[in-house]
Parts: sequence; C-alpha cells; structure tokens
Amino acid sequence: MEVIIGSYEEFIFGYKVKEKNGKLQFVLSFTNHSHCGSIRSIAATKTFLASGSTDESIHLFNLEKRSEFGSLMEHNGTVNCLCFHGNHMVSGGEDGTICVWNTKQWTLEAKLLPSHKDGVISFSIHPSGKLGLSVGKDMTMRTWNLIRGRSAYITNIKAVADHVTWSPDGEHYALVINKKVDIYTVSTAKVVYSIQWPVSVTSVAFIDEAVVAVGGEKKSIEIHSLTTKTCICSFEAHERRVKALKYAAPQWLFSASSDGFIKLWHLEAYQTGRKPGLLAQVNTTCRITCMTVRETGDVTELENLKACLTPATKCEPANEHDVKLSHEDMTPRKKLHSSRRESWEEGTEVSPRNSLNVTNGEHRSRKRKKSVRLLTPSQKRMLTLRGSSSRRKKKDMQ
Repeated sequence: MEVIIGSYEEFIFGYKVKEKNGKLQFVLSFTNHSHCGSIRSIAATKTFLASGSTDESIHLFNLEKRSEFGSLMEHNGTVNCLCFHGNHMVSGGEDGTICVWNTKQWTLEAKLLPSHKDGVISFSIHPSGKLGLSVGKDMTMRTWNLIRGRSAYITNIKAVADHVTWSPDGEHYALVINKKVDIYTVSTAKVVYSIQWPVSVTSVAFIDEAVVAVGGEKKSIEIHSLTTKTCICSFEAHERRVKALKYAAPQWLFSASSDGFIKLWHLEAYQTGRKPGLLAQVNTTCRITCMTVRETGDVTELENLKACLTPATKCEPANEHDVKLSHEDMTPRKKLHSSRRESWEEGTEVSPRNSLNVTNGEHRSRKRKKSVRLLTPSQKRMLTLRGSSSRRKKKDMQ
C-alpha cells in the first residue's frame, strides 16, 4: 500500500505503509520535483502515476520502474482533476476542456464536447466506465456518455461545486457545494440525504455503498450513514483543515491535512459509534494539496499489514493529545525542504533524467526543468512591437 501526495511547494511524495515490530508506519518511498508549479491533482494505478499542476502540464511516471517517462501538454491552464479507469485516463483543466487519454500508447483519444464554459473543477468516472460526471466554474454539472464521448445531460446547479464522486456501486453520487454535501440516487436523480456543515467541505470519500466520510475546514472527520441518514461517528483528526480523504481496504481511511500530516485510521468499530483508531502518521512538513492511494498488488504484504490490525488495541485513540503535534513544535518548513533532498529512504538508484528520486544514501543534484511553451502568432507580433519600441527609446536617449 502506497499513499502519494502533491504539495503547494511543487513536490510529490510517496509513502509506503510498512509493518515494523507489530505496528504500522509510513516510510518515504520517493520524492519528485519535476513540476514548476504547485500540484493540484494526482491519480495512480498499480503501474502509473499522473500529476497535474498550475504549470499546465501532466507528468507521467512508471511506479514499478520508479521513473518518469513523459508529460502531456494539451491543457491551456491549471490541471485541476485526474482519474483513471481501465486503459484510460481523464483530465480536466482550467481551460474548461476534458481530455480522454489512452494509457497504452498515451495518446489523446477524445475531447469531451461541448466543454465547460469555464474551468473544470472535478471529474468522476462511474464504476462501469460508461458514465462520467463533471462540475465546473460555469455552475453546471455535466453527465457524460463515455462510450460515445459526448455530453448526455447538462444540469444547472446555480452554484460552483467543489467536488463530485460516485459511490462504489454506482447507485449514488455525492455533490459538494461549499458547506453542503448532497447525496443523489441515480434511479430518481433526487437528493436522498444532505449533510450541512458550519464550514466549507473539502473532501468526501465513500467507505461503502451506504457510508460516506466527510472532511473540511474544521479539524474533525464525520462518518455518515445513508441508511439511517445520521452521523454515526465524529472524531477530531488534525490541527488544521482536512484537505483529502481516501478509503482503502482493509477498513482503512487515509486523511491528509494542510498541517502537513498524513494519518491512517482503522474504521473497524465506527458502526458502533466508537472512534476510529490511529494506526500511523507522518509529518510531511509541506502544505498538502491532493492525495491518492495506490494498491501495490503484493498479497503477502497486504496479509502482513492485516495481521497488524489484531488485536485492535494496537490502535491509538483518535483524540489523544499525543496524536497531534502543535505548530509551535514543528520545524520551519523552509528549513526541512532544504534538508529533505539529502535524506532518502534506502532503495534503488535512478538516473537524474528519471525524476522519481529513490535514495541509496547519496544525494544527486538535478537542475530544475524549465517550462517551454510555444508562442501564438499574436504573441510573437506583440513581442516584436515591444522590442522595436524599446530600441527606439534607447536610440532617442543616445
């Protein structure tokens, strides 16, 4: 099991969940600094990792070989969302376009039309792979027929939605608008349950077909049941807002916060109202912007990790003081970023060209890539006019 995060400081980090002395811990598996802007979206499969940034590019990595193998430059703006399904990846950007990529040849198969009139914020693929939902800054939610590659419905939601996601069985989807989460059923396209928060909601994750976890600007995480239409569990998880939530088997909930912490929670007893136990945590010392969880596919490793869950008393209480670290006790982030490049996990060395840095105890310096963009004819004319104008001024001064 590997959790991968993107940060405001342009870094991508990977942490593997490992067992040591009967307990779980996060171990740094790689770092990457190939983007020239903050990371806004990230998605992974067993083999591939894709990251989107404010530098308008999507960078691609092979996680099995621990190497970068290319980048996609189709969007003319920040890449806000990425998601995989089968042999395809979907990307949505600030330019309002949604691109469908073939992950076998990494070619652009289609652009979904008609596109949003403003930036795409979130995209989610139905478990069947036949439908997609997108929300954008144009205050619409669009239902896409992914078989034909075109829009099926356009719904005016009269507000800018922050997030949309399908349930595991595809019978429901959650729509987040500021402080409210509406759960819709596909059969009637009506709201079956609403969650109202006093502050903004930043993340929603389905635990199963009838249970959803919600995180936001407050420090706590809530778990709601669609069956009883109530909050069945609430616990304080972080010192600052919860930025991302991801559920993974066996009954694990990963949470990431802008306080720099990633935490792993065990949800075994949430049905009875008991607070989840804290299995592991790590301080990344960065401002986390997005997170994804990758299944490595190692059956033996998963069995060893499951063995750590028994007995359940090994979990720490969710609200104990020693779970958190105050910001006064944290080392300044700027200082930690300078030292992070010199402290790598023991692993396989890769060349500087392949920017997934796996440590072998040595530090290899690598120049940061520069973003190169082609100029349009109008931009070239503007540069020519500006250049001739500056030359005339210099001549007059002489």
